Amino acid sequence: MDILVVDDNNEYRDTLVRYFKSKGFRTEGAIDGVDGLARYRKRSHRVVLLDLMMPGMGGEEMLYEMSKWDELPVVIVMTVSSREDEYRYQLYEKGCFYYEEKPIDVQETAWKIRNLIQIQKRDGRSVQGAGSQMNREIQEFYEYVLDQIGQEEMNVAEIARKMGVGRRALDSMAREFLSVTMHDVIRNLRLLKAREICREGGAGNVKELAGMVGYRDAGYFSRLYREAFGSSVVEDLKSGVRLPAFGELRGRM
Repeated sequence: MDILVVDDNNEYRDTLVRYFKSKGFRTEGAIDGVDGLARYRKRSHRVVLLDLMMPGMGGEEMLYEMSKWDELPVVIVMTVSSREDEYRYQLYEKGCFYYEEKPIDVQETAWKIRNLIQIQKRDGRSVQGAGSQMNREIQEFYEYVLDQIGQEEMNVAEIARKMGVGRRALDSMAREFLSVTMHDVIRNLRLLKAREICREGGAGNVKELAGMVGYRDAGYFSRLYREAFGSSVVEDLKSGVRLPAFGELRGRM
């Protein structure tokens, strides 16, 4: 399997290239997004380890360019700054398969790559196809939850049934990609929607807002809102707030 490491830090890039070569992977490095795209077009690597912050064409722009192609490689994004967490969901939509904080755990990353090989052998799918399918499932999940955001009875089991997958599979997807449970994701999407409604002035009071995002207990909803955003929902309803990025939620989503 071919691996492309795209990172402007020469020492770090060369270290990763040497390590993955020592584990039997055909590996080469690229100094930035432009170099990475050129090398990928020549060789069509199965896996791309992509630094997010680089001069010139950075990782996000390179990922965007690759997302235009019919078949994506498995892209593992590497980042050093917590402020970049807000981009995580947009990156998944563009084709990112894993999101790793630098310095990455090379042994774990190698294990993940080998696991993808096993998926390929077991299911007869390309590694790229497995990644693309997972990204489609995540997008389908988001769309369903946002469409049903006002339904109090919405839960993981119901969503899994609607999507035609098992509950365990859905939870595994959340833990693998987001490091939390699907229950946490649903809660946080409800709170983000509430924050958006506050910004737009779409609710007259806390009880109305709570009901719009699927909470019957306004007091419980208010506590969750304050824990997530550090502000009072009453104050935000009065003053209006800007729509937050995902990274504004306290803790990991």
